[in-house]
Amino acid sequence: DFMDFSTFTEPVVKLLNDLNVPAKLEGRNDLLVDGKKFSGNAKLARNGKMIQHGTILFNSDMSVLGDALKINPLKYVDKAIKSNRARVINLIEYFPNEMTTDELKALLIDEMLATNEGATIYHLTTEDLNGVAKLIEEKYQTWDWNFGFSPKYNFKNAKKIPAGFIEVHLDV
Repeated sequence: DFMDFSTFTEPVVKLLNDLNVPAKLEGRNDLLVDGKKFSGNAKLARNGKMIQHGTILFNSDMSVLGDALKINPLKYVDKAIKSNRARVINLIEYFPNEMTTDELKALLIDEMLATNEGATIYHLTTEDLNGVAKLIEEKYQTWDWNFGFSPKYNFKNAKKIPAGFIEVHLDV
């Protein structure tokens, strides 16, 4: 089910609950602790394949994060799914002993291996790494990939100048 985010977020929730962190999946795709968001998730389906990805706020500088999330209402009104601007929190605040990102990563990997029968860790070969480098060069570093496609959006901006008020509306 494309709208079901629980399959891939459950190992995170279970691990955190086992560590006495009251995490839960709330809404469609957010992970919260005490009503505060620490993880957002998204999915993409194409050509019969699906990828789900997410974030985990572990020990972020909240002043920088806050500035990054501020949106000028005169800027972009896009057609994409809006990010939930709920209050956010760092998971580090819930661990009594200072934990590192590497320690949390190791615990998450152990959880995924323990709860997914047949799961294994795959180590990239030199051939894999060369293929990645080729894909980066031929696809992901191209103008078409980085700038050639953008969802439709509206741009609005207004400015007061000595001669009057200028307002621009663009449908891009």
